[in-house]
Amino acid sequence: MTAVQEAGNERGQAAVLGSLGTLHLYRGEHEAAGPYLSAALEIFERVGEVRGQALCLRDLARIERHHGDDDRALALYESAERNFVRAQDVIGRAYVLGEMALITMQRADFTRTRSYLDEALGICRSTGFDRGQALALRRLGQMLMYQQQYEAAERTLLEVLAMVRASGDLVGEGYVLHDLGRVNAHLRRVEQAVQYYSQSARIRERILDHSGAASVRADIVAILGRPMTSVG
Repeated sequence: MTAVQEAGNERGQAAVLGSLGTLHLYRGEHEAAGPYLSAALEIFERVGEVRGQALCLRDLARIERHHGDDDRALALYESAERNFVRAQDVIGRAYVLGEMALITMQRADFTRTRSYLDEALGICRSTGFDRGQALALRRLGQMLMYQQQYEAAERTLLEVLAMVRASGDLVGEGYVLHDLGRVNAHLRRVEQAVQYYSQSARIRERILDHSGAASVRADIVAILGRPMTSVG
């Protein structure tokens, strides 16, 4: 940050601010992320950096989702998608489509959800973007869970787990393990659910996602029906 400020490099300053915001998001520190992302967005808008705007809008949408404002989040994701299209960033667009799908599936709008996911999967497969394909498939597994098709959801999520482990994607692995814990909880496989939850919590603690780890522990408490101080 000092270097880009001394050089008078506004794009560089915005990029560093945006990266700091994203770092806080990965750690689950949503309140800390917001000011960095808003400051970065303001600079990107001033200098006409479209892709930078898209990235900031995407991450600001994640903060709104954390605060429970899905309407605002969806509007920000739609703005991010338009900017990714303008920037000709198909990978960025695929990611945003997956996030929009999560909101619509939670509203039981499964037709729209499937449309978003099919488009995202098509982009990722055509470009060979394995991480994006794993994310879109994870969303598909979640949709199947919402539709109470738990066995089908489990098969899809196990496929995703193999993909993220092969690519070394710890963030993705932590999330998918949490999903698999929830699927097994719905299937009343308590021991298996706790195993998945415990693996997820360990990974999320390792990457300093403390709020994510706390969410997993809450699910362990719920399934066991008693307080736990550690996930082992």
